[in-house]
Amino acid sequence: HGACRDALDYVREKVEIELNAVTDNPLMFLEDEAVISGGNFHGEPMALPFDFLGIAASEIADASERRTERMVNPALSNGLTAFLTTQAGVNSGFMIVQYAAASMVSENKVYAHPASVDSIPSSANQEDIVSMGTTAARKAKMILQNTQDVLADELLTACQAIDIRRRLNTHGQGLTPLHEALYKHVREQVAFYEIDREIWPDIRAVEKMIRSGELLDIVKEDQTETDSKYYTETVTLDSKSKDMEEIMPLLAATCEAVTEDGYTGLLTLDTASIQVEASGYATSTRNVSATRS
Repeated sequence: HGACRDALDYVREKVEIELNAVTDNPLMFLEDEAVISGGNFHGEPMALPFDFLGIAASEIADASERRTERMVNPALSNGLTAFLTTQAGVNSGFMIVQYAAASMVSENKVYAHPASVDSIPSSANQEDIVSMGTTAARKAKMILQNTQDVLADELLTACQAIDIRRRLNTHGQGLTPLHEALYKHVREQVAFYEIDREIWPDIRAVEKMIRSGELLDIVKEDQTETDSKYYTETVTLDSKSKDMEEIMPLLAATCEAVTEDGYTGLLTLDTASIQVEASGYATSTRNVSATRS
């Protein structure tokens, strides 16, 4: 999803520019007692990004639905039951969940047609190039809503697949701590789908989780705990002093280099490893425990 993330960053950048821009007409500068009529209020700077936003979100939904399909399709699921049901033949399982995801993905393809490529002159042909930015924004919102629902379908399906895999006990059932936390969070509100029941309440419950941001809070908490590194490196000091009181501050100062790759952390000195080479330069091992900021 890297390309989609790049697209979202681009859209965010353009929105922030426009939010900080001045498009009033006229512009009045009281200190200079000046009034300037520019009329620079065309919507194209927002129309194009909103079209781009819709396309990027549509692509995320495309990929999500394909992952859902792989989980419910016994020809692709690497041993999972057909449609993730425990009683094949009399139960439809998660077939309808994939139906719902596929329908929204197809709908997104229609909405993703760029609005900004269209224009009909208005106001006696004075407004000859219309940005269609409002339409682009409305379409992007509909695509985003569909995409959130498709992601909810995938998450619900994944939790069912985890339970099926664990019941079969034929493949690895291990999850990372983050994925286990997400799985348990879903299962607190949505039970395992043993036999067919109305599934729309389950779908709605997970959609609410997606939209509320509570799942992102779990991810952010996990990143704070795990996005760190611990390593040992040898530091050569630009000093020929053998005085420990002079060497220690120099070792501590080298900690700033750790932040170059996006990590900040505290430096632990191994004072027992400090040595003075034959050249007179002091070296030491430093143990760095750092967290990405």
